[in-house]
Amino acid sequence: VLGGGFIKFLCNILKSIQKAFSKLFSEERRQILAKRHNPRENYRNYAPKKYPYFLLVLLDILLTFLTLIFLLFQLSVPTFVIFSFCCWSDLLTKTVIFCIGLTLLLSKLLRAPIKRIGFILKLKRICKKGKYSLEFKNISPKTLFSFSNQVDIKLKTGNETYELMFMPSINRLTILIFEKYGEVRIVTGFLRNRIKDALGLTMREKCKKYGFSGSKKSRKILLLNPVPFEIYRLDLDPKKLIPSGSGDKIFEYTLHTGSSFIHELEKRG
Repeated sequence: VLGGGFIKFLCNILKSIQKAFSKLFSEERRQILAKRHNPRENYRNYAPKKYPYFLLVLLDILLTFLTLIFLLFQLSVPTFVIFSFCCWSDLLTKTVIFCIGLTLLLSKLLRAPIKRIGFILKLKRICKKGKYSLEFKNISPKTLFSFSNQVDIKLKTGNETYELMFMPSINRLTILIFEKYGEVRIVTGFLRNRIKDALGLTMREKCKKYGFSGSKKSRKILLLNPVPFEIYRLDLDPKKLIPSGSGDKIFEYTLHTGSSFIHELEKRG
């Protein structure tokens, strides 16, 4: 009885493996892999790249493996720090380990300030070079984590006036979905989609109001800084989500990453 049950168990495993391979080499799987390996090209204005299918499969497997290793490493950091404090008496060693652990744990929070400072420095340099009028109306730390729903930066380049509002994504895996006027759905998660599927994890979603009432003659910019993982807008005819990115119009606003906005100013100069 036990032998028959074990053979049946092995047969079920083999059937599962066969189904997995058939899905792996299906056209649908091919398209999913191509999309996952080019998630940011839509709003970085890169030319689409065609990868050999076997390379997409290999990259997908390697990225999944490395992501799980990184997850285990990140989860073990607090345990390692506590253990080192309990077992090691050398003060310098404790200090070094504490700093490393703190840096890893706060890496998500440090990402936004680093991106913001880099953008502001580049913007000041471009404006000084082009003799543009630059006014910072609101660059408080609060804009690193949420929308201000007002004009954060005002910039004049001759006859053109730009009004910018920061739209930050603290989590690098954030997905922005613009479905309604003045409302965006924010989808966040800790792991990439294929890891979520494997572990059965769900994403967190929330809807948030956004927008500002600036000058009618100005170009209104939603500045993605830091950038999200993916962006979509709802097309009502037919009703479906369409990938969006830098330069795309979202109702009366224009989407821009920090680098793409700097690039636009450089082209004007």
